Amino acid sequence: MSRQVDPRSAQQRQGKTAALLIWMTLAAFVAVVLALAIHDDVAVLSGISPAGTEKALLAGRVYSAVDASGTLKLEDILQRDPSFFSDTANRGVSPTTRAAFWLRIAVPSLDPGEYGLSLELTRARNAILFIPDDEGYRQLRWQRGDWSSLTRYPIFALDGAAIAGKTLYLRTVTSSSMRAMLHLSPLQSLIGSYSMESVTLGILAGVLVGLAVYIGVMAATLRDRLFGSLVGVIVAFTCYMLADRGILDTHILPGAVTLASVVSLSATVLTYAALLTFARYWLEIRSWSASLDRALNIVTIGFGILAAETARETLMGDQFVRLYSAFAGVLALALCLGVALVALRRVRTRAILFLLGWSPAIATAVLRLALDLFPSVGDSALFANSLYVGATASLLCYGVLVSDSLQHRERRLRQRAELMETRFRNFADSAADSFWETTAEGDIRYLEGPQFDGLKLEVEQPLVQSLAAISRHSDTALAQIRENLGKGLPFRDITLVVSGPDGRSREVLISGTCARDPRGRLSGFAGTLVDATERDAHLQQSARREKMAALGQMAAFVAHEINNLLHPIMSLSRQARRRAQDDKETARLLDSVIDLSEDMRDMVVSLRSSTAVKPPDTTLLPLSAAVRRSLATVRTIVPPRIVLTDDIAELDHPLVHAGEALQVIANLVANAMNAIENEGFITVSLVGGVAPRLTVQDSGFGMPQDTAARAFEPFFTTRSESGGTGLGLSVVAGLLKSWGATVRIDSELGKGTSVHITFVQEGTDP
Repeated sequence: MSRQVDPRSAQQRQGKTAALLIWMTLAAFVAVVLALAIHDDVAVLSGISPAGTEKALLAGRVYSAVDASGTLKLEDILQRDPSFFSDTANRGVSPTTRAAFWLRIAVPSLDPGEYGLSLELTRARNAILFIPDDEGYRQLRWQRGDWSSLTRYPIFALDGAAIAGKTLYLRTVTSSSMRAMLHLSPLQSLIGSYSMESVTLGILAGVLVGLAVYIGVMAATLRDRLFGSLVGVIVAFTCYMLADRGILDTHILPGAVTLASVVSLSATVLTYAALLTFARYWLEIRSWSASLDRALNIVTIGFGILAAETARETLMGDQFVRLYSAFAGVLALALCLGVALVALRRVRTRAILFLLGWSPAIATAVLRLALDLFPSVGDSALFANSLYVGATASLLCYGVLVSDSLQHRERRLRQRAELMETRFRNFADSAADSFWETTAEGDIRYLEGPQFDGLKLEVEQPLVQSLAAISRHSDTALAQIRENLGKGLPFRDITLVVSGPDGRSREVLISGTCARDPRGRLSGFAGTLVDATERDAHLQQSARREKMAALGQMAAFVAHEINNLLHPIMSLSRQARRRAQDDKETARLLDSVIDLSEDMRDMVVSLRSSTAVKPPDTTLLPLSAAVRRSLATVRTIVPPRIVLTDDIAELDHPLVHAGEALQVIANLVANAMNAIENEGFITVSLVGGVAPRLTVQDSGFGMPQDTAARAFEPFFTTRSESGGTGLGLSVVAGLLKSWGATVRIDSELGKGTSVHITFVQEGTDP
């Protein structure tokens, strides 16, 4: 028997496994963040140098300013009051699309050699580095999309001797955040760091793309909205990362600057929308708060509209939405956290997994948004870049959860399928019909039921050819089955004549219909097989029982009418007998009438008791007791010319129903009485042993062998002219079959008949 799994315990096990995997992923994330923090080589404009870092050459030497109009030239900057520049590292989002971000860099003493100066603003459109020389200032330019220098952000190669101890000016224009993430280090070291960063971003992008494909295939196959929303989060964030870090317009589509800007800003908002959608499905909000689910759906649609407006503004050169997009991010994160906290009371396990899984992404996203919302916090590579690692860690957590969820779902579906298969087999075993199933090509792939016992049908064999091998004179029926299978049409109750396990022919009815997959394509055929011969026998037996019941009612009516006539005859005869005491001859004749009337009365009583329609006697008795009880009832209907004797052995087994035993004995004795024309005898004997045997023997005229062979067939009788129905012995045969007994007739013309009933195994209850 299949064992059902408790859904709660299964969910708890799944939650524990998922939580363990998430904690492992979080530990790896923390290790990466610590590594980033330890190796932070960004010059913090506050003047505090990261401990133990030799690359922090510019600490306390860089100042920033913002030209909102974007019209100031270097000459104008040089004439400005020194207070125009400040040591603020982070100026927030660019106020206009034309605003220029100026940096004043006081270069310390340097060892001779080549150095690299980089400004890690991946959304910078252009940058100009002003280097003082004997003739004033010479310029080095960097232009996004310039084929001569396809770097993701401004990088300049400088001679250490030419810049040592001098003040440099750097002007850049960006539509994104103005942050002075400035690096000055030996050129080879800078190139190595840049390459390592590019490789790391490539690895993260590859992991995310692979994860999106993996989950996307499952989402498309299962048509699962939860998986689909997770794919949306992964795709939106991956597009944002590729565009924001300058990979899209430098390595994937070189020169696609406008496209990269549109993707970077729009994908940010779309990530929030996809995250809210994922939260709705993961936390199963609709199941416990339909109103909250509708509200979140409306907010998600609003984020989608905001993403479209962001793309439009980017193309038109506007900056309004970009200035406040960080607040939209804070709103989305706050909604996710709030909904998860509310869900703790409804779906505790899923809410905890949601909070754990998204904690790296949410924490690093808050750090990143803080740079735009609160520029006074300064600038840090940890704040700016940890988002990519944190979000990837969260998405990997959910990749693990999805994989674990699929395995759990697969196990649950397999257990359910096994349970359903067991149930179906139990139903098939208990049903009178048999069931079959084929592939679309007509090959058998499933057989179950009693009708297939003895038939040479095997799985993986063609159905029509297998039926043809066991059929007789059924070419037309087989042709019809073959045609319907070929056209994908159903068929019903097609009759086939097949060879049974005993070699005898029997009729079966086969029906079938086409089966289709969820897409409506033909996947095979399924149907039933019914043994028409056995079914007809059951119908005939049922008809015989109904006829016997009708005969019983008629016999009861006739007995009642006879009694109505018999009572006055007996009463008047007794009165006449008392008055004729002096007339001996008349008294003798009246005594004979009275005796015959009493015999008739006893026969009517026996007839009514044996044919009355009443619930059958289901009392289980040992066979010997049941036979004695039946003989006591039957003796009353045996005429005086026939001597009924018995020789019954004492047996504890088998046990039989008393009412059924009476039917068997009464029918056999009645047939024996009909076979005796004049005087004769009937002997009923029961002997024990391994196979107990009950015998009813008479001294009648006997019967031919062909008559004996058909004696138990329904409606077969040799006394049709005298009112024989041919039902008595067929009823006996049915009862003996239910007992598990066998019957044999030994008869010889002129010498009598013996009916032997053998019980195959002693001690077996019927």
